[in-house]
Amino acid sequence: MHSWLEQQQLLLSKQITQVKLPHAILINGVQGAGKNELAQWLIQTLSCTKPESVQQILLPCKKCKSCLLQMSKTYPDHLLIETNGKSIGVDQVRQASRF
Repeated sequence: MHSWLEQQQLLLSKQITQVKLPHAILINGVQGAGKNELAQWLIQTLSCTKPESVQQILLPCKKCKSCLLQMSKTYPDHLLIETNGKSIGVDQVRQASRF
């Protein structure tokens, strides 16, 4: 994880711990800023059944069933939609709706 994302990780970790995480989070930034890494960290941390705290930042344990499913990319409640362009296509929206 990029060092410049530690502040965002700390803020999100505090919100998770205090059960005050918003219902939606928009991660925005320039290419190469680490948006995907931050999103993946958040997904893995939220799905982990026993997250560990390192310097007040929550990290997935990587041992529980949820973590193992996430690492194998078979977690049933996670759908990753990737795009080659600047927008999501109609077929991708349909796929997300069916999910």
